Amino acid sequence: MPLLPLIWIISILTGGVAIFLASRKFAENIKNLFKDPNRNKLGILGMQGSGKTLYLCHLRKVEYEEKNTDLHTPYSEFTYETNSGKIIHIEAGEDISGIDYNRMFYISIMEKSDVIFYFFDISRYFTELDYERECNSRFLYLFDYFEKNKTKKLIVFASHLDKCQEKKGTIPGKFRNMLKNKTYNKLLEKTHFINLTSEKELIEITNLIFEKK
Repeated sequence: MPLLPLIWIISILTGGVAIFLASRKFAENIKNLFKDPNRNKLGILGMQGSGKTLYLCHLRKVEYEEKNTDLHTPYSEFTYETNSGKIIHIEAGEDISGIDYNRMFYISIMEKSDVIFYFFDISRYFTELDYERECNSRFLYLFDYFEKNKTKKLIVFASHLDKCQEKKGTIPGKFRNMLKNKTYNKLLEKTHFINLTSEKELIEITNLIFEKK
């Protein structure tokens, strides 16, 4: 049986949060993301309202307030401790708004970062044509950059899974079909589908990402 259908079946049967964790390619992509526990530069990019700030608050263990992010909001160095007690130091950075204007800053942030977490709203991707097109434009930009910079790492978070009308287990397949004829369809291998309102899902995927060796 092909690998991806098997993953979807597992997801449907288990209702598990980690739809792509059975994928060897995704597992390989998150392997050794943070090699040096004492020095890591993380860049968080994505579409407006896709959960970037919420996830950053989760990592920093600070309370999240639902509001529009300023163009550039700096944050101090912090540490993240996994369930096993592993501590990862993340260098200071900035949380930038997802408005289209801020795309001009993507290259400078990616150049300074070891790892990029990119966020988009999968529910809007399925239902809003303009949003889909803007996402696709950014996907192409990301794909071209990471194809040329193999030492850099990328994880794409398809957020707001809870807002989708589709059954959870069918969402990866629908997204795959929408990307299959795109030059950047390999981004699917770097994508994790998540409900950011679930603390359990946040903890599980974050621990996996920071623990994976």
